[in-house]
Amino acid sequence: MLDALMAAAPSLADQREQVVRMSAALAVGGPLADRIWRASVDATRRLSILIC
Repeated sequence: MLDALMAAAPSLADQREQVVRMSAALAVGGPLADRIWRASVDATRRLSILIC
């Protein structure tokens, strides 16, 4: 059973690659950063409409 778990776990190199890709996506100008920014702006606008 332990062998099966070890085989399914991503290697450290795979984990590092994932961290590098996510960091690039979240960096200023990255695709995820832009999406998160747009979503937060939309949410702020909606909230301000509800408050007014």
